[in-house]
Amino acid sequence: MKNVSVVLIGLSSYGKVYARLLMEQGALHDARLAGIVDPYAEKNPYWPALRDQSVPRYDQLAEFLARHPADLAVIASPTYLHCPQTCAALQAGLPVLCEKPVAGSIQDGRRMLAAREAAGRFAAIGYNWSFCEGIQALKRDVIAGLFGRPVRLKTLVLWPRPQTYYQRNNWAGKLRMPDGAWVLDSPVNNATAHYLHNMFYILGAATDTSAMPAEVTAELYRANAIENYDTACLRAGTLEGAELLFVTSHASDRQAAVHCEFVFEQAVVKYEEHALFQAVFNNGRIKEYAMPDEGQHSAKLWQCLDAVRRNGRPVCGLEAALAQTICMNGAQDSMPEIVSFPPAMRARRLDEKGAEYVMAPGLTEALQVCYESWRLPSECGLAWARAGRRVDLKNYAWYPGGQKPSKS
Repeated sequence: MKNVSVVLIGLSSYGKVYARLLMEQGALHDARLAGIVDPYAEKNPYWPALRDQSVPRYDQLAEFLARHPADLAVIASPTYLHCPQTCAALQAGLPVLCEKPVAGSIQDGRRMLAAREAAGRFAAIGYNWSFCEGIQALKRDVIAGLFGRPVRLKTLVLWPRPQTYYQRNNWAGKLRMPDGAWVLDSPVNNATAHYLHNMFYILGAATDTSAMPAEVTAELYRANAIENYDTACLRAGTLEGAELLFVTSHASDRQAAVHCEFVFEQAVVKYEEHALFQAVFNNGRIKEYAMPDEGQHSAKLWQCLDAVRRNGRPVCGLEAALAQTICMNGAQDSMPEIVSFPPAMRARRLDEKGAEYVMAPGLTEALQVCYESWRLPSECGLAWARAGRRVDLKNYAWYPGGQKPSKS
């Protein structure tokens, strides 16, 4: 079996996961970590272990490639760097596994697609669940028509984040970088992006595609002092006519288990965090699927290594992942002016470890009502809620506004 050499771009955050996997389990998968590209790697707590293993470090990919060969680039850098670094790796002839999300804007995603086509290499996006057997088995049954036509799908993710979450770097909660690069950092485009992507992904007509959004209406709110939003409720429609509801927040007053409910003509598929996906058919029959959380951090890496060896195509590439990007961009267009929760609805709390949170008391219950009733906050009559506008996504190709502005 071919030994695959991997260059890791970005050591912080998820980069540490990739580095540990390659250092501890790489030999079992005939893979090795050939180098790190990160100008700040020495500041990372994980760097001494890599240095002790004589893993070289460079500031730029070109510097690494001038001295070392590589078979795969793994990108675990901030969102606004996904596009330029993916394009650079592809242009150097390397297939890519890039962390989610694709990018901050659909135009960056389209640049990545063009670079991939020109290079003739794959570009995978690391949405964990998409690489797990449980989700793949569920998707196969959807494609086969086992459940009938999809009607409506919904997901609830309430993950409070402390103040340190927004202080950990220079882009958290930001709309764009000083050079103009779009970040659009939010729950929808970062921590909970997996779950929005998953609803589009399981409806895709092929293993490596997603259903594409046709429209979206969003309501975007914030309790934290950030540029973008920390709370979102959005309703999207697919080109095939299914309805998706996504409810997520980093400002809820407590954490709640992730819930999913996917309604089809002949079955309802449900999931609760750390449990099995379960399809309950109209005739009472039940079918269960392996828990997607198991092995979710490693499956994507090992599968991309295999794709390098066999010149294959990963199950989640740019085409599959861009549904989330388009929907996320459309959501920002739906409510371009983020609504701040009223002062009386914001409170500070310290947890048992002393971490400070800014949260909205009562928000958990309010969002759970939205989820249970398939409604947006403004449709539930909540005093703080504001309605967003419907955005057509059928030919959406540029953020903001959908179409590239003329140069007149």
